[in-house]
Amino acid sequence: MVLIRVSTLCSVLEACSSLEVIVLQIAFLTGHGGLKIENKNLKFLQVTFPYYVERFEVNAPSQDVLDIRDIKCESKNNFILTAPNIQFNRNHWVSRCVYRPHISYNVTELVQVHT
Repeated sequence: MVLIRVSTLCSVLEACSSLEVIVLQIAFLTGHGGLKIENKNLKFLQVTFPYYVERFEVNAPSQDVLDIRDIKCESKNNFILTAPNIQFNRNHWVSRCVYRPHISYNVTELVQVHT
């Protein structure tokens, strides 16, 4: 296990801007701030982070797949996804006073677009 600061992880992800697949299984982050991923080549992102994150922001114009296994944001407005290829509805629900992002895909629309 490696303890890493939020800012350091963001810097590492920024330096790996040519990656098309990112799988993050984060056990613990130190420091304050939000997790930000900006990658014009990213096509697949999977995130597992079972603890609070102040802000989670993804800007990936080429992204086709988003798989959030677990993430907890401090506010419903602090989960930001900019990925034009992903057609989704975003809302949130509260569980034990924790905002949990909920994204639902319209599979019918996706099939029509790709056929």
